[in-house]
Amino acid sequence: MKRFAIVACVAGLGLLTGCFSLLDLPPSAVITTTETTGDPPLVVSFSALESSDDEEIVSYAWSFGDGRQGIGEACEHTYTHPGVYVAHLTVRDAGGRVDTDSVTIIVRGVAPDIRRSFAWESHDESWTWEIAIPKTLYAGYAQKTQRDEYSESYECDWTEYVTDASDDALFTSLSIELFDRIAPCYDDPSSAHHGFLQFALDFITAAIPYVNDSGGDWPRYPVETLAEVGGDCEDTAFLYCSIVRPHVERIHLLIFKGHAACAVPVDWAFVATRDYPVACYTHGDDYMAFVETSADPPDYRRVGELRDTLRSAWEEGDFVFYDVGSGRAAHVDGMIHRPGPSN
Repeated sequence: MKRFAIVACVAGLGLLTGCFSLLDLPPSAVITTTETTGDPPLVVSFSALESSDDEEIVSYAWSFGDGRQGIGEACEHTYTHPGVYVAHLTVRDAGGRVDTDSVTIIVRGVAPDIRRSFAWESHDESWTWEIAIPKTLYAGYAQKTQRDEYSESYECDWTEYVTDASDDALFTSLSIELFDRIAPCYDDPSSAHHGFLQFALDFITAAIPYVNDSGGDWPRYPVETLAEVGGDCEDTAFLYCSIVRPHVERIHLLIFKGHAACAVPVDWAFVATRDYPVACYTHGDDYMAFVETSADPPDYRRVGELRDTLRSAWEEGDFVFYDVGSGRAAHVDGMIHRPGPSN
């Protein structure tokens, strides 16, 4: 009798355990989205809020179908290129059981260009310029959330903002177009070179308003500065470097404490014949003239014209120049050439 009771108890416990096992169900993955089709860049918000489990879902893993992944109950993803993408959600509960759901995202056609119109004064004339910026190119840069911040110890090599190869084709074409517009105003290549340096500077200081970053330092890629029509000192310096770089053998990005500017190659005749003091330094066989890119009109600057707030740092060499081509950084002492009676 006692043996029967024990057997019955064990059997009952087994049935009870089986019931609990049957009640521990796998999770159910459910995707909801804000968009499933559209033109690039297509921003889609994904949610797993409608997913469920009899106990608790402990992880949410996303695969967006374009090689990118995400985690969390809700996330956002931008599709920058046309195509058909299948996004997957995998949920896992505390017992290790998983379930998946999927949704198809259709990104149509070719992204339309971002078109911007600019107007400025230079060489005693009024100029206008219509620029088409590929929308996918802008979206690609806008997705870059890791931005190098400024450091008082000059440890911010920002040359990558200029040398990133994705926008080379765009800025090569812009540089050629801008040079071809101003070159007919000059009779010789040297004068056309120096005229182009000033023409590009006039465009940036007049057409790109100075805009402070909000919520901390946020360096913009040159394509972003063009598309957003605004930027602060490093943004306009990056843009100037990108526009001028295809035309010159060397260009420098200058980093002061709390400020960014550029330096461009000029010959001694340019330095000696200006009717204003020219701030420059020597690098190899070149005279590198200071360029201030962030002064809005009517306070725009001429190539080589130094702002007073930087005079002490300039003369004491309290700044770093980055050779954009090589990426190397160095300190130099700047000199200021003042016009003489013969000039």
